[in-house]
Amino acid sequence: MLTIKSLTEADFPRADDIIRQAFAAQMQIPDPARFMPGATFKSRMSLQPQSNYAAHDGDDLIALICSSIWGSVGYFGPLTVLPDYWGRGIAQQLLEPIMADYSKYGTTAQGLFTFANSPKHIGLYQKFGFYPRRLTALARKEIANVGVASEFTGRGLSQMKDNDRAQALNMMRELCDGLYPGLDLRPEIEAIAKEGCGETFVWPDAFAMCHFGPGAEAETNACYVKFAAVSPRLNQSATTDVLSKMLAEIETIMRARGIKVIGTGVNTAQEAAYGCVLGAGYKPVSFGIIMHRPNDTVLDREDLAVLYDWR
Repeated sequence: MLTIKSLTEADFPRADDIIRQAFAAQMQIPDPARFMPGATFKSRMSLQPQSNYAAHDGDDLIALICSSIWGSVGYFGPLTVLPDYWGRGIAQQLLEPIMADYSKYGTTAQGLFTFANSPKHIGLYQKFGFYPRRLTALARKEIANVGVASEFTGRGLSQMKDNDRAQALNMMRELCDGLYPGLDLRPEIEAIAKEGCGETFVWPDAFAMCHFGPGAEAETNACYVKFAAVSPRLNQSATTDVLSKMLAEIETIMRARGIKVIGTGVNTAQEAAYGCVLGAGYKPVSFGIIMHRPNDTVLDREDLAVLYDWR
């Protein structure tokens, strides 16, 4: 008998295994261990446990969904079902409590990232009111062992004293609110610091939330820029300049840490930001599609410079 329950910490190891099996099957990777080797979704599963759910067949965990609340914006993923259980409507059952949570927490926009070439996935999410929008590129850059060092003008949040840290968190809240009213990443930023699975770097007009190291959503010897943004108060020329410098500085820091690869996502609706990422030497390795509910731009505006992908 199928039952839907909250995902618990005891479920995390099995949940991580299900994620690998499901994505490996979808992407036709013969060995599930080769899907994002070294990466884990533990930090995402533990961030807001009240919004994560699992499906059980008797005592067996067979599917799960994770959801994140960024203030006024909610997004979910991964949503994964063991391949042996595909086609039974389990994903739809897992989505129902998530939709209720978005209403309960007062989100005004919800989103997801999915396979652009899968009518099955897109059709499922359309049943819940999500609308397919522009493509998002998942881009990577190999870091050379030697390179031109960039002067680092940003600061790591973990290295700040309490007063400076409070000011930086407030700056990031105001910056995000300017991107979309009520957007707030502070809980996730705090979680990265607590879990020790990366660092958030802060500049006067920008910040970057980066995963790397044990427990991160990045692969072994990789950095995943999960979210980065430039203040929307800047003009277009200044915005691309700040984004370029930010990417160069992150590369310098990661090279010093022995990181070999940097990955991030950028929506193609942001033409200048997309061009900036390509100009910095990143190469798209795949494209997915962002879906929104309601059908609105949210962060995918031409005048913004925001790196994210909701994978």
